[in-house]
Order: sequence, then C-alpha cells, then structure tokens
Amino acid sequence: EYGAQVSAVMSAKYGSIDEKQALVFVGYGNIIPELGIDDYDGLDVKGKTVIVALGGPKGMQHQDFEDRNAKFENAVARGASGLILFYPKASLLQNVIFKQVHGFLSKDLLTLADPTIESLVNVDLRLMLFAKKGFVQEILKLNGLNLKKALRAMAKGQLVSKPLSSSIHCIIGVDKT
Repeated sequence: EYGAQVSAVMSAKYGSIDEKQALVFVGYGNIIPELGIDDYDGLDVKGKTVIVALGGPKGMQHQDFEDRNAKFENAVARGASGLILFYPKASLLQNVIFKQVHGFLSKDLLTLADPTIESLVNVDLRLMLFAKKGFVQEILKLNGLNLKKALRAMAKGQLVSKPLSSSIHCIIGVDKT
C-alpha cells in the first residue's frame, strides 16, 4: 500500500509508469572491488527490479554502504530497471524512518526540478521505491526466504543474492500541474 509500506521517487525521464518486472534480491547491492565485494556476482538483473538493503558487512567500512546514490548507480550499472531500497536495521524505528522518507518524497510542493532530489531523479531506473523492512520480509517469505536469516548472513559478508519467482506490478502517475 502506497504511503503505508512503500514510497516512490519519480523520474522526470519516464513520468507516469505501468511496469511489471521480475524481482531479484541483491543483499546490500554493493559493488566495491577493492574490498572484494560484488553483491550482483553471477546474477542477471537486466530489466528487473532489485531489492537492496542499505548497509554493508559488519566490521567493514566504506562510504557506499549507506549511500543511496551508490545503490542506485550499482543497479543501473548492472542493467536493472527498478530498485526497492529498504533500511534493514532498527525494527522499532521502521515507522519513523519510513514516515520521514515518505514525507520528503511526497511533499505537496516537491517538483521534479527540485535540486534537493536532482540526484535521485536523474538515475536511469523506471522504478525507484523505498519500502519498509516488513514489505521486503513478506516478498522474501513468499519466495521461501527468511529476511532475518539473510540479514545475519549478509552482516557476516556472505553472498545471499538470488533471483526471486515473484514480480512487481507498479502503476504510478505524475501530476504535471
């Protein structure tokens, strides 16, 4: 449900969209060769929507771990056409974090020309969504995966990325007035 579990960033390039795309879980979605990290290794994500968690393995430091733009750029570089980003930590703060992000993304006066979101809307992705952890948990559960177990493995640096049998159908319109 839009506004309750998921929020969207619209690209001026695409305007209104009606997309159905296969889903691929790519863990943290990091591509950092100097640390030997490639969460997309062996996956075909071309034309698909990737599900990406903010962060990186425990005990490792890198600026891209919490950088949403790096997550978007990695998805584009590998050919994805959609991204669902979620914050995997602090279950008690999920509602607060989501409300803040959704509030920012859905301001009445927000326009596609707003420089504060320029870096978001210039990424070549048809779908750019921010979701609550519970939304992602339900998607993975439908695919026989446990998000809690996946997050523990990811924190240890294990590659848990995999294609899912589910797809997403998303219809979003932009009021250009």
